[in-house]
Amino acid sequence: MERSGSERGVSRVMLAQLVAGVRRALPGAEQSGMLVVERSRSLAERLRGRRGAVLGVQVVTVGETMTLALRAGGTWDARIERVSGGATISRRPLSLEQWVLMCAARVAAASAGAAGDARTVASALVLLGIHPAPAEVRVTEATLEPDLHALPVLLEGRLPPDARGAVERIATLLLDTLPRVAGATESEFAVLRAATSYLPDTLGAYLALPEKEAGTRLVADGRTAGEVLLAQLALLERAVADVRDAAVARDAAALETNGRFLESRFEAGPAGPPDPG
Repeated sequence: MERSGSERGVSRVMLAQLVAGVRRALPGAEQSGMLVVERSRSLAERLRGRRGAVLGVQVVTVGETMTLALRAGGTWDARIERVSGGATISRRPLSLEQWVLMCAARVAAASAGAAGDARTVASALVLLGIHPAPAEVRVTEATLEPDLHALPVLLEGRLPPDARGAVERIATLLLDTLPRVAGATESEFAVLRAATSYLPDTLGAYLALPEKEAGTRLVADGRTAGEVLLAQLALLERAVADVRDAAVARDAAALETNGRFLESRFEAGPAGPPDPG
């Protein structure tokens, strides 16, 4: 659907703000080639020395190029490309939210040397002039890497600090473990399920509770919903770490056993607090 002129104007303003934010975070980004800005310049703007409206942005890092552009009709073209030897070897479309979060991660890594650190990413988002809004807890296999990187950022302020720290560690563990178990059918399936189902479902059960009750309401065994959440996250973290450690040690028997444990322990769904009645 084609957007109105006013909506396209808002989109151009967002692009301009994004460019300004990257410049603030990384002075010299354009000179170094990390930031490439596509502009629309009329003859009059050229004659007057004006830069023109921002139509697109590229963030270029080693081995990849992220592109965000406003196309005809006001639609967004957001994608990431893997590059080797100057040639594009893969291309993946992204949602606008995924692109912004991944861009913030790259900017944070370049400015602070802390790639993947959710607190640094959150700071970079603010520096870019973008404040992530609460979102549903969702991790899909098709967008696994950006979803896991984004998860701790999107949960900022929605979980107890200890729980948020556990989510950040689990996301890092999952990203480290998945390449190690690729091809190990049972373990790979279990780790994928941990990323796309067990972790999001555990978090969703907690977030479904009214905020005032989440930290105070007692469940059947006398613990609060927050305490149950921490226990579930600790169990999931240990289970994924065991699979990762077995993969690092190339212990096929342990890998199979830990994969089965992970699947059997969480397949029934998180034993979360009861629905408020």
